[in-house]
Amino acid sequence: MENWNPSHAHNELLNLWLQVGLVGLGLYLASLGRALPRSVRTVAALPGAAGLWPLVFISSAILVSITESGMSNGIAGWMMFVVAVLSAAHHGAKA
Repeated sequence: MENWNPSHAHNELLNLWLQVGLVGLGLYLASLGRALPRSVRTVAALPGAAGLWPLVFISSAILVSITESGMSNGIAGWMMFVVAVLSAAHHGAKA
């Protein structure tokens, strides 16, 4: 049991804190805090799946981050997160 080295923390927020520190964790939480209301406005501004997907992705990222650390393990999760946040910012600002 001496050589056991856990691969990740099984919690996105704790994993981010360990990887990028409190500043990185604060930036992540700030981007989530700004993106969530904008994604709700995006649903009203853009009908259909195009308007709904930022809210669905950001909401699922919040829920999954409680029990798993999926986004910090690979670049694909971060890319989708950035696209969802930017899409919500672009369309949510128009609403």
